[in-house]
Amino acid sequence: METKLSTRSLMTRCALKLINESLVPDSISKLGGRANIWRINDTLDSDQDGALISVRTSMNNTIAFKHTVHGWETLDDVKFVASVSIDATTSPATITARLIDADIVKSAFNRALEGRQKAGVATRAC
Repeated sequence: METKLSTRSLMTRCALKLINESLVPDSISKLGGRANIWRINDTLDSDQDGALISVRTSMNNTIAFKHTVHGWETLDDVKFVASVSIDATTSPATITARLIDADIVKSAFNRALEGRQKAGVATRAC
């Protein structure tokens, strides 16, 4: 029996495949109650709790994280960001997946926030 996957499920599977091929973890599991956060464990890794990865999906190669008074929600908690983008919601022809160090993403988000603030664009932390 063939099962049709939702577009979001397809994108998440693509992200997990990228994570498995790039990082080769011993195990990968979804964190309950969190928005598409995954934990990878590696017996060679000294971090006993494993690394957290945020999977972000989009249609236009952009990702977002909510900025709060405490920092970037979710982004501050993860080691990697897996970004998956498609070219169409129905019958996508192209899926683009990237695995990025969370510190690089955070640095780019901080620079963008600083630029908006310097330009006088209203920004609010929740």
